Amino acid sequence: MDGFRDTFGMPRVQEGGQSDSSSIAQKIGWVVASLTIGCIISSSFAGTLTEKIGRKYTVMSGAAIFTCGAVLQAASSSLVLLIAGRVASGLGIGILSVVVPMFAAELAPRHLRGRLGTINQLAITFGIVVAFVVNIIFNSLYAGWRYSLSGQAFVSGILFAGAFCLPESPRWLVIGRKDRRAQDVLNRLRLTPNSTDGQRRAVEYEFNEIKQSVTNEIHSVEKAKWRDLGWSSSRPSRGMRLKLAIGVGLQQQLTGINAIMYYAPLVFSDLGIKALVATAVIGVFNFLATFLAI
Repeated sequence: MDGFRDTFGMPRVQEGGQSDSSSIAQKIGWVVASLTIGCIISSSFAGTLTEKIGRKYTVMSGAAIFTCGAVLQAASSSLVLLIAGRVASGLGIGILSVVVPMFAAELAPRHLRGRLGTINQLAITFGIVVAFVVNIIFNSLYAGWRYSLSGQAFVSGILFAGAFCLPESPRWLVIGRKDRRAQDVLNRLRLTPNSTDGQRRAVEYEFNEIKQSVTNEIHSVEKAKWRDLGWSSSRPSRGMRLKLAIGVGLQQQLTGINAIMYYAPLVFSDLGIKALVATAVIGVFNFLATFLAI
């Protein structure tokens, strides 16, 4: 957006014109990379955080940190503050990327667990489309970029408030030896006043299954070592190494989709195409492709 580039000392891009100079490209590169830097930092300790304070409060923490970063970005008038805000938002994203799928899986009944995982991804790709549309709407305003960036805080605020209304994960409660609370949460999630005795027995069975799973994992974690992920010649099987390689190789950052999403407006501008509209089209295809996964 023109107002954004003027504010942060990046001359406007004319459609069909020359690409940015190396100094401007470096500024853009830092703006883009700063978000991912925050993600790398927070995702490295997000798992530990979920074990310490629980899934619910980790979601709320991630949403709060992201909101602070969004407000800082929208209020920025210098590149340093903008990058600091994006690092803060990245910290929130890194935390939420770890805990939200975990939290959803642990709250969901078994037959809906996989479906909720794919719906979570569908919500993310739909959110990307919405973000592109918001940019198109505010592009005509000189300060429209501030409205676009502050809109992030609105959405993360909804997440914060929504998480506040959720129960804690029964699995985390069992890990913390809070069995009574875990049973109460399962009853709240699975039962209604008209539930049958069979449904109540099913909930009791699920609770015992969680307890047994937690007990088994505690023992296995005590014995496990990092080399068991594939560096050892004896453990695990070749199949485990293959799964590890696929898991690492299919990370979306390695596929290059993030670079396409971030830099598409510049590429389309160089080609003389309306940048924000063309980028939104990419977002739509990204969204539609998620249905194939579901």
